[in-house]
Amino acid sequence: MEGRAFTTLQLAMGKNVISEISQETTARGIWKKLEDLYIKKFLTNRLILLKTFFTYKMKEGSSIKTHLSVFDDLLMKMKSVELKIDEEQKEMVLLCSLPKRYTGFANSLIYGRDTLKLDDVKTGLLSEELRDQMKDFGVGDSSGGSSSSGLFAERGRAEKKGKNNRGCSNSRKPNSRSKSKDGK
Repeated sequence: MEGRAFTTLQLAMGKNVISEISQETTARGIWKKLEDLYIKKFLTNRLILLKTFFTYKMKEGSSIKTHLSVFDDLLMKMKSVELKIDEEQKEMVLLCSLPKRYTGFANSLIYGRDTLKLDDVKTGLLSEELRDQMKDFGVGDSSGGSSSSGLFAERGRAEKKGKNNRGCSNSRKPNSRSKSKDGK
């Protein structure tokens, strides 16, 4: 059995690995050498992947779609090596990876919420990018001001028509009582 395992391991290795394990005389020795060579690298790769994920920043001038694509690729690589990241960490890393011009957007997503989903962040970012593109082309903003100004409703009266007008119709005089049908 030992001989078959030894031969199988040798036949399964590529040329560059054969030179590394050529000194080994047992299947257990080959296996130990392979662990020494590749498990350490695997741990190193996992740590480098974690570092890349937590320090990931969007390049100024790149599109949100490209940024999200690279972010999703990092998440897939982490999943393939069985690195688990909490959903909240994913959301915060994505928000923190944005340039300063997205600070207001990120803050509006964070504050006043009990929960936040990664899909909500991605959808919001894509919408924000679309709004920026529309603003760049002059669509929906003829004044040149912020397109978000239409989101706020004014409180109060637009005009006051009279000195004592309190929003009532002009059919009645102030301080007058309505009369019954009999005139009393």
